[in-house]
Parts: sequence; C-alpha cells; structure tokens
Amino acid sequence: ADLVPREGGDGVITASELYTYLRDRVEDETTEHEKRQTPAFFNLARHSKGQYMFLHPRHRLNLPPTPDRNPYMGLKAFQEQDASLFFGRNDAVNTLVELVKAQPLTVVSGASGTGKSSLVLAGLLPALRAGGWHILPAISPGKGAFQYLNEPALEEELSRECRAALVIDQYEELAAGCRSGEERVAFEQRLVKCLNKHEGLRVIITARSDFEPHFEQSPLAGWWEKGRYEAPAFSTEELREAIVRPAEQEVLFFEPESLVDRLEEAAAHAPNMLPLLSLALSDLYGAYLRSGRQDRSFSEKDFDQMNGVAGALCRQADAVYDSLGREHQNSMRNLLLRMVSFEEEDELATRRVYEEELVFADEEESIRVKTVADKMVEARLLYKSIDACQRVYIEPVHETMLGMWPRLGEWINAAGEERLILNSKLRTAVLDYQASRKPGSTNPGQRRPLLQASFLKSHKLLWANNPCLPTLKRALERPGHSFNASEESFIHASNNMRKRKKQAALAGIAGVLVLLLAALAMTSIYHRRAKAAMVEREATLEEIEKVQKAAKEAQLLALSAMSAMQVRYMAQQEHIRALSSAACDGAPVSENSGNGLAFGQAVNPDNALFADYPDFSAGQNGFVQAAFSPDGRSLFLWEKKSGSALLYRYNFQSEGQAPELDTLFFFKKYNPSVAFALNDSGIPGSTEVAGRVPDGKARP
Repeated sequence: ADLVPREGGDGVITASELYTYLRDRVEDETTEHEKRQTPAFFNLARHSKGQYMFLHPRHRLNLPPTPDRNPYMGLKAFQEQDASLFFGRNDAVNTLVELVKAQPLTVVSGASGTGKSSLVLAGLLPALRAGGWHILPAISPGKGAFQYLNEPALEEELSRECRAALVIDQYEELAAGCRSGEERVAFEQRLVKCLNKHEGLRVIITARSDFEPHFEQSPLAGWWEKGRYEAPAFSTEELREAIVRPAEQEVLFFEPESLVDRLEEAAAHAPNMLPLLSLALSDLYGAYLRSGRQDRSFSEKDFDQMNGVAGALCRQADAVYDSLGREHQNSMRNLLLRMVSFEEEDELATRRVYEEELVFADEEESIRVKTVADKMVEARLLYKSIDACQRVYIEPVHETMLGMWPRLGEWINAAGEERLILNSKLRTAVLDYQASRKPGSTNPGQRRPLLQASFLKSHKLLWANNPCLPTLKRALERPGHSFNASEESFIHASNNMRKRKKQAALAGIAGVLVLLLAALAMTSIYHRRAKAAMVEREATLEEIEKVQKAAKEAQLLALSAMSAMQVRYMAQQEHIRALSSAACDGAPVSENSGNGLAFGQAVNPDNALFADYPDFSAGQNGFVQAAFSPDGRSLFLWEKKSGSALLYRYNFQSEGQAPELDTLFFFKKYNPSVAFALNDSGIPGSTEVAGRVPDGKARP
C-alpha cells in the first residue's frame, strides 16, 4: 500500500494510499460479482482534515525534503487555496452556507481583525464550491469592480449558471474610498439590478461593523438586515484548533504544550490581535527553520527570544519603518507620537487620530503621512475606523506597541513627557478654538452678532499669554516639525496677538511715560514757581517787616521829637508868650478860646528827615505848613490858608545831614542810627529837624 513515491514508496502508508490500494485491488476484482465492493472514507467528528498514517514495518523511511511552506498566513488573509490550513471556523461556515442559500445578499460583519475575509474566502467559498456552486472571482470596491459588474461577460456567465456566488471583500472601502456619494449609489444600484435579474446569484459582502451606518440608506438596505451575519469571536477550543491544526498539517508540534496556552492568552482578550497572533506563529516557524533542528517542534525558547506576540508586532513595525525613505520615516515618527498621550499618573496611552488632523500646511507632508498611515494599516499596525459622528480615524492596533517597540520608546524619550503633554494641550486648544469660530446659526439676522461674539470668544482662546508659546514657536521654526495646518495656524495667530498686545503695552507704557514726564515737568515748574513764590513771599514779608519797622521807628521818632519839643517849649515860655502877644496885636481873622499849640510836620520821602514847625507866628492867612521837596534835600514853608510861600528854606545833603543842624543827639532805647537835630536859626516858630545819621555817629 506504500504507493508514494512510485519508486519503492517512502516507508509511510497514508489513508489515501490505503484507499487507492484497496480500490485498485478490490474494486476491479469485484466488478463481475453480484455485490460490488467500493472503499470509502468515514471521517471522524471534527477531523475532516489531515490523514491517518502508518509506518511500513519492513521499509525504511524515504521521505522527501520538507517543503518550504509556512502553515501560518502572518498578516495576510486566508484565500480559497489556503483552505487546508484554515481551522476553527466549522460552525460559522455551516451557518453561513445556510444563510447564503436563503438570502440573495449575505453581509458578514465584524470588527477589524476578527477574520471576516478569511472566514468567507477560506471557509465559506470552499464549502459552496463543494456544494456545486459556481464561484465568481472575489472583488473589492473601486472603479475596477464597477467595470466588472457592467461587463457583458459577467452577464453571460450569470445567465449560464444556475447558482453563482460573488464575494465583495472589504465593502467598507465603498464608503471610505469613493470620491462622491453618486459613485457609491451607482455601484449599489448595479448590484441590485444584478440580484433582481438573476435569482440564482448570491452576493456575499464582508464589511466592518463600524462602517455599517454608512449603508443604512443604501439601495441594498432591504436585504442588508435579513442577510447580516456578525462573525463571532473564537471560543477557546476554536482558537486552540486554529493554532495547533495548521502546524499538524506540516507535522510540527509545540514544545511544551503550555506554549499553546500562552499563545491563546495573548489573543483571547483582543479580537483584533488575531492577525498579530498569526504573525507571531509565522515568525515562530521561521525561527524553527533557522535553528536547523530536526525535532519538528516549536520551541518556547524561540518564542521568548522573539518577545512573543508583542515582539512580532515590533518586528513588523521595524520592517515598515526600514522600507521607508528618510522623509517618510520622519513622517512615521510624527504620526506615531501624535497617537501618544499621557493619562493619569503619567501613564502612556494611545489616542485616536482623526483624518482632519493629518492635513498639513505642506501638501507634500500630507501626502507622505497618508502614505505611511496606509502602509501601517495594511501591515495591521494601525486600525482604521469611523466613530459615531461619521469621522474617520486611525489608532494603534494595541497599546503593546508603546511599551514594547524600542524605536517608539526612543522617540517618546527624545520628545519628553513635557513636550507630549504640551502637544496634547495644544490639540485640545485648537479644537476649542475652531469650535468657537463656528457660530452655528444660519439666520441672517443673528449671523452678525453671533460672528462678533464668536470672534471675541475665539481670540480669548488663543495662547497669546501662554508661557509655552515661545517653545512652540521655536519648534515650529525647525524643519520637519510635527504641527499640522490647524496647529500651525493657531500658533501663528497666538503669536500675532501676543505681538499686538506687546505693542499696545509698549504704547501704553510710552503714554504713561509721557504723562509722567509731563507731570514731572509740571511738578518741576510748580516747584520752581512755588520756590520763587516763597522767595518772593519771604522778600515781601521781609520788606513788610522793614516797612513796619521803619513805620514803627518813624512813629517813635515822631513821638520822641514831640516829647522833646514839648520840653523845649516849656523851657522857652517867655519867648512863646512874646510871640503870641505880637500875634495878637495884629488883625486876627478869628479867635479861639483856650490854650494849645499849633504846629506843622513833614517827613522827607526816604523817611530820613523829620521837620516840625510850631506855628505861633502865622501870618494873616493862617498857619504855616512845612514840607520837604521830592528829592528830600529842601524844606519849604508856606501859609496854609493862602498858599503863599515863605522866603525861608533849608537845604540838606543827600544823606540827610545839613550844616545848619546845630544840635545832634541820640536816643539809645531806639535804633542807634536814629538821631535828632534841633535848629534855632531865626525861623519864626523855631523849626525842628530830625534825621538818620549814615555812620551812626553824632556830628557837631
């Protein structure tokens, strides 16, 4: 029964070889018998793949070299030709077969990384083909798919086949990739037309569940919900089968068996980790080949050296990075740092990055970042999806990348915690700033005030007063910076506002300085004027004091002179009586009873001389008046009543000292420079003159 190879066999008898041997030996010999004998396979439950084999007891092993076939797909999806390596989905395949038979449209939905495409391509299609269905080539949405649906050859093929199945894989690309809604509607309308025209046609769609809201109003909506099937998560048994059975197909084993448990644990709680699990298993197979061992076992030591599933992720990231040019590598660095944030207790965490964040002022950078993002999504390093607000975003497949990929760790350390926190705050500030600039009202009557309010609010949200603005400005000036167009615009707007505020502050300071200088000038003028006024006041007070003192002295002089003259008058009674008698002999104009003195007084202009004339010899026109000349040098006498001048006049020197003064004496209790002079020169009435002596000495 050892039929393969034909040249003597290989020492191993498989069930297929045994079946062939029995058929050739028994079936032919019983063709003429009443009961014909035909060998057949009876597969045991859950053992539909693989074969039993028996070692030939009398034949040494003559096995061919091990074919270089990796039993694991890595990050690639299973295709129909890989059905022999696809395990763990029997229940799901059976359910789908029944659904396809019943519904024109079958939608296999699920999250990214749950194995939707593999389930359909390597599980459902082989089952349908085995059931007699005609399988059309699988397509993906796009311009080529639309052309394929309109080809006459497809129409002929559908008309010829009674039961045909068409698979459209990654249907979410119809929502994310079409440039307009019209293209999508046209594509779906063509599908509807094909389904309505050909009753035997079955369309099978794989679509990510987060994109399904895009198709709620689709022309296919009537069939969508009825034919929807959500790909279930692997059970523990199914996951173990998916890990172990492909290795068994290549006669490979896990050593120890606990290694399988570790692999299960790595993928059990993260459905989107299935592609990375497959990648780790593929790398484990490569490690076995490189080891040169002949024990046909996957070693736990190899698994530890490659850092497990996380190590596979890091190697994949390195492979993508190394495949890029320098500028694209810088774009990859900036993109991944944008996906890093610090949560509570300074713990690193991943964050979603929305498509609008990947628009840069440099259009070439926008193209580079999109290229890098697409490569990382294709390599299953990033996960692309859409949120409840229909916003497309990308994020790391797993946070393991943050702590396990050394290159990313170096980038994070180089950027620094403070910078990453600052970038996170900047993104929040930019979103708030952009939201404040959208008034949200289309009423023309409300638009203007809302725009004004929005303008004022948005300007308050700028970082004109933020101390971190200079740091951001310097980072923005460096080539290859990571700021997108919105962030760059925000930084420029904040910096311009800071400049305007600084200029306004400088203008205000200048204005204050001008006011201060003016105030100082006014104060200086005021002080000078006040000082001058004070000096003037002091001079005035001094002058007043001098005048008051001079007046007081003059008053004292007058009083002293009067006292002296009264004493003298008393001493010359006889002379006075004689003069009075002579006056009475004349013709008086009027008479006055009683006793008294009549006299005149005069003071020269500088108060230096004082004249007193007792007027007992007045003429017929009345008493005699005495007066100094304006220059103070002459003394004049005239009749007061008639105004006629007398012939008598005294001349004095400029200092007030005249040779006619024959008596000079001091009064010590007054100012020592004040003296009095008496003169008896024959003037009627005996004129008395008093004056200041310039040098303070008596003169004969």
